[in-house]
Amino acid sequence: MFKQKQKGSALVFALIMLSVMVVVAVGSFSASMIDQETSSDTTKSVSAFQTADTGVEKVSDKIVKNSGVLLTNASIGAVCESGSLFVTGYVDADNKKKYKVELLDGSGAPLPCATAVTSDVGIMKSVGEFGGTVRAVSVTVEGGVDYCPTVDTSTVKTATLPTGRRALSCATASNGKIYCLGGSTGAYLDQIVEYDPSTDTRTIKTAVLPSARGGLSCVAASNSKIYCFGGVGGTYLDQIVEYDPSTDTRTIKTAVLPSARGGLSCVAASNNKIYCFGGYSGGVAYTSQIVEYDPSTDTRTIKTAFLPSARQNSSCVAASNNKIYCFGGISAAGQLSQIVEYDPSTDTRTIKTATLPSVRTALSCAAASNSKIYCFGGFGGTYLDQIVEYDPSTDTRTIKTAVLLPSARGYLSCAAASNGVIYCFGGYNASSSFNHIVEYCGG
Repeated sequence: MFKQKQKGSALVFALIMLSVMVVVAVGSFSASMIDQETSSDTTKSVSAFQTADTGVEKVSDKIVKNSGVLLTNASIGAVCESGSLFVTGYVDADNKKKYKVELLDGSGAPLPCATAVTSDVGIMKSVGEFGGTVRAVSVTVEGGVDYCPTVDTSTVKTATLPTGRRALSCATASNGKIYCLGGSTGAYLDQIVEYDPSTDTRTIKTAVLPSARGGLSCVAASNSKIYCFGGVGGTYLDQIVEYDPSTDTRTIKTAVLPSARGGLSCVAASNNKIYCFGGYSGGVAYTSQIVEYDPSTDTRTIKTAFLPSARQNSSCVAASNNKIYCFGGISAAGQLSQIVEYDPSTDTRTIKTATLPSVRTALSCAAASNSKIYCFGGFGGTYLDQIVEYDPSTDTRTIKTAVLLPSARGYLSCAAASNGVIYCFGGYNASSSFNHIVEYCGG
């Protein structure tokens, strides 16, 4: 789910029965009532159950709104007691109805007090107390955690990039943070910048790219590392660079691209391989190649399939149907409006019937958790502030008329975070490079 859903739980407290199975939907949790103690149908008993259930709702809402945050953070409020984490609160102004929710992993074991984050929660056990009567509710978290407070909005965050920049590449790592690598301010950059959506903070990392570069393409792989391909930094590059967020170290891999190129677009597919599309190496040297890279063996392969025409500055995205979609770009003949589908399982590509609203290059697209793809900005004769939604299941695209980027821009980089929100970094509008971090909530 891409937006927060808030519903009351499906408990009917007047009819409390043994072994009742009820579905609870709070935020984007899919949860089941697995334990419910029985008692006489008294006001106190019903109130105690309601209090326990409300405790689950309140804690769930905090978790949904703070993906990736330490459970002991003030926004969650968990306290470590006897080696387990608890959130305590009241549901009434008189403090007569108290809940205490224990946060456990999926197996029911206590979570590590010092390091557990919201995504680690698998089970919540809530005890409600009213008038000396105590009742318990246990909820299993079966779904992911997405949060979007208001649908179809874009917000400029307080945090910024260290300087305005364009032609950077950003990727969401398994730790829930987004890493933006390289780019250009007019001069190329070797910086690696970490952004934490849960706290709206950014950090310049100690590690740097092997040399300053822009026009690279970076991808978070299934091994929790980030791989950056090609780029330009005075000369065009064929390097593949591995960055490990857990150790803040980078490594130049032995494998290289088939030739030096920038302006390519790379995507991590569901088969744990990375696919890079197109690129440019100066003059009229565009490429239509599709290159497969396997991080597990550090090998690259030129695929038999190729793009419909040689191009650069497309934006390619892996969708939930395990196919990859490439949007727009520029070829020797000019800018493109094409949407191209690539199927890694069959090594085939298809030009889709739907197109972008107009030709454009230097856009950035990201796949949201509602299985739709959102494309931001770009350049098509003028710089664009449009947000375009594409639905792979119906091959339809929609211009999001209710919301735009803060201003027209291209050469930005957008990434979908683990909390279901898309973040767009930097960009350029012919006169200025932006340091903005823009949050987009789609739906």
